[in-house]
Amino acid sequence: MAHKPRVLTPLNPGDEVIGKHKNTRYYMCEVVGCRDQVFYEVDFDDGSFSKDLFPEDIDNHNPDDGPPPIGSKVKVVWTDGTLWGATFKGVNSQIVYKVSFEDGSERSIPRDELWLQNDDLPKSVRIRMSHASESKYDFFDKGELIQTEVKGHSIRQKQKISYAALLNNIGVS
Repeated sequence: MAHKPRVLTPLNPGDEVIGKHKNTRYYMCEVVGCRDQVFYEVDFDDGSFSKDLFPEDIDNHNPDDGPPPIGSKVKVVWTDGTLWGATFKGVNSQIVYKVSFEDGSERSIPRDELWLQNDDLPKSVRIRMSHASESKYDFFDKGELIQTEVKGHSIRQKQKISYAALLNNIGVS
């Protein structure tokens, strides 16, 4: 059974969407802006490719000079700082949306990586979907740790284990 193509409607500031947080989980977030982002396309010497490199990821080319000539050899700076040989294939641009998560962090994410609440989420998103949770504990001025209720369920205290007592019981000093 073939899947129907996903219709990507434009988003506006204030729209609530599902996006990937920097912790790799998916959460509800709010669109706060959008812009057109230019990406470079390359074929790496190892046979892999990328269609979403930032112009500044090309080590041996000044992005202020525009894109390198198509077919030219370039060096790509990877996220770990290593240089990879590649062949420049072209330029593409995408609308990227800046979104804000409940923890105050922001990310710029392409439209095809954002979902509306009523979208049919792919399995890869559904299994990594999370909800921001309230703090489990309240701290008061005396430094007491007070157990609170979160979403109608009490928090169960973890039993404290005395490892020193355990070692003494088995005769290890």
